[in-house]
Amino acid sequence: MTAHSDPRHFTAAKLAWQARVIVDPDLGQLARLLACHLTHMFGKSHTTWPAQETLARALSVTVRSIRRATEELVKAGYLKVRISRGRGKANIYTPVLSAALVTPPRQLPAA
Repeated sequence: MTAHSDPRHFTAAKLAWQARVIVDPDLGQLARLLACHLTHMFGKSHTTWPAQETLARALSVTVRSIRRATEELVKAGYLKVRISRGRGKANIYTPVLSAALVTPPRQLPAA
């Protein structure tokens, strides 16, 4: 079964995705926090579509900061975003689960 056919597998896959993002030393703190927030929003369709303003308010940052953090996650290959144009239209966010399931997490350097 794939993540799309079994809800339990999707839950495990999105938590594995979140775990990979959290330990990625190349991501900024806000990108990691945004990923954690989005993890709890991904639903049965494996997507979520909160407005950038909603995300900014939830994380107590500016919309511009949300855009930068989103771009970090996209560039790192963790997230796909379908841009919706126009006022009142929200972007659609989808985790790239294959990266979480196949790629081993990068380890932080020893202190």
